[in-house]
Amino acid sequence: MDDLIGYHGTKSSNVSGILSENFKEPIVKKEDNHWLGHGIYFFSDFELAEWWAKTKVKIHNKKYSADDRASVIKAEIQADRIIDLDLPSKMNEFVEYCHKFQEEIVEQGIVLDFISDKKNSNTPEKISKRKRCFFMDSYKLDRDIEVILFTFSKENPSYASSRYHKRLFKELDLHYNEKQICVSKPSNIVKRVEIKFDFDDEVII
Repeated sequence: MDDLIGYHGTKSSNVSGILSENFKEPIVKKEDNHWLGHGIYFFSDFELAEWWAKTKVKIHNKKYSADDRASVIKAEIQADRIIDLDLPSKMNEFVEYCHKFQEEIVEQGIVLDFISDKKNSNTPEKISKRKRCFFMDSYKLDRDIEVILFTFSKENPSYASSRYHKRLFKELDLHYNEKQICVSKPSNIVKRVEIKFDFDDEVII
């Protein structure tokens, strides 16, 4: 059984429940664009989880006139079936699975529709996210995968330190990397602890 450490950004009002009862069982929601399918999400890096928590809580507080605080949970994750899509061999396995899956459903006369009925929600990028989420969920279910990991690259994230750095990154063809960890079941999260930090740091949205 392999061990991983992940960092989960959340609201402070969620912390006591997570620490005492663990994370809630993931359920399929209307939001069908999760990066690695449905599950409990962690960053491999504390700073990214901190940025995520501060950004989301600031938006939440403004929207609902609330006074919540950002928090980060450090978790120990244990699983037998961990797939790291940063490895070329594992990515090839996933892509091959998607290819065969699509061939099979075409043979059965099934048509997959990833078009949303929501307004302004059918850009090529958003459709691709829905399609990826669907195949990630199918892949994890068919292969009994407990944890899946992948590093997403971003050219211009909000946490980039300055306009100058963003421009230079583009000129040098560099990217910021965000390694995501998606856990299928709470039972794979064996230890949890809150990490304290100063909420008053500037948050760029």
